[in-house]
Amino acid sequence: MMKASLVRFVACVCVALPTWGVAISAPLEIHHINVGQGDSTLIIGPNGTIVLIDAGDAGYFGNPNGGEIVFEYLEDQGITHLDYIVVTHRDADHVGGFAFGASVTYPESLLFADRVSGSIENYPGTADHDDDGDGKTDFDGDDGCGADAIEVPDPQEIGYGGTDPYFPQMAAFDNEEEGTTTYCNLSKTFRRYIQSVTSGGVRFPLGSYTALMAQYNNPIDLGDGATLTIVCSNGFIADNPVRVPGSDVTSEPNSRSIGVYVEYKDFDYLVAGDITGNTGAQVEQALRDLLVSISDSPVGDPLDVLRINHHGSNTSSEQTFLEDTMAETAVISCGDGNSYGHPTQEVVDRLVSVQGQLKCVYATEEGTARNWQGLCYKPITGAVVITTDGVEYSVTNDSAGLDSYWVDTAVVFIDGFESGDVSRWSSSVP
Repeated sequence: MMKASLVRFVACVCVALPTWGVAISAPLEIHHINVGQGDSTLIIGPNGTIVLIDAGDAGYFGNPNGGEIVFEYLEDQGITHLDYIVVTHRDADHVGGFAFGASVTYPESLLFADRVSGSIENYPGTADHDDDGDGKTDFDGDDGCGADAIEVPDPQEIGYGGTDPYFPQMAAFDNEEEGTTTYCNLSKTFRRYIQSVTSGGVRFPLGSYTALMAQYNNPIDLGDGATLTIVCSNGFIADNPVRVPGSDVTSEPNSRSIGVYVEYKDFDYLVAGDITGNTGAQVEQALRDLLVSISDSPVGDPLDVLRINHHGSNTSSEQTFLEDTMAETAVISCGDGNSYGHPTQEVVDRLVSVQGQLKCVYATEEGTARNWQGLCYKPITGAVVITTDGVEYSVTNDSAGLDSYWVDTAVVFIDGFESGDVSRWSSSVP
């Protein structure tokens, strides 16, 4: 967050101060995994709690397969289980990597992953595959949707008693999309996700205001005071029992996306799927009001880092949302040359208009080439990783350091941080 009275820019001429006798907090890590035109965010708490929000695309139409990309990224990070997953909404570029597409023989699936020499195994199908070796195949019957039916997983293969590496102790949150859309009209990918986590006994749907508030009042403990809170789901905003107009069954699913708010000491972060603000349901504005009201900043500027909503689509990133959440750093998850034109020039223009508070925009890939009009824009072509101790935070990619910022004071160190040195910087900022 940026306190107006303390805003200053400091070139990288600072001296690292000794830290004798000073307790250094464990870091909070937020990994924006490069899944091409899709979204996947990995959060690692100071206590080692692992949360995966979305998992990229199912691999249709030549799109990168999120299940494989995310699986291998987790392997590279030494992660062998997930404590929580969050599916923001039903679109394939968010839920696809968790579940199979139209056919279980088609792409890889993170929730059914088998490891072979450190890589995800290409699933061989239902006829002869027995994940836990109990003599039964991984699927048992179908979900009753007639010619469009999908196979229902055998709970002994995937749940607490199963062997899939990421499933056993996991809790899965989603917006209970079948509450607004007839179940059999949902995509096969989303239905397979529902059946997987339901069969595994790990699903916690947040389709109602009551369900949302139950989770909101019991945030996930990430350790050392860090918390992860679901602040909106299925068109409902926490602390407001009236669904945002236009986010019901007649609207696009983007408006019902789950929003996740992370706090660690003075550091604040938001990732909210494809929530809308400029067309249809104005969920962003309602969410903005909530964040401002719960912010611990004396001037009500609730965000340090914002994952830009909907990959930079014009339906999101509404002007007052950007102005009032006052993020200093933004991250866009999008694919090079994507057919949607993300990020749109309209969103870029709105980001440029708040560059007094916004120091830089980072992206997992270049996206569609736009005129950034002098605003700092850094496409990484890889994971964009935020690491923070709650006092300052750094932005890195897969192999090297980029920039470091102080929380609440908008001090940024540029250059000199590109060698990969992530040691603590200091300055005379009060």
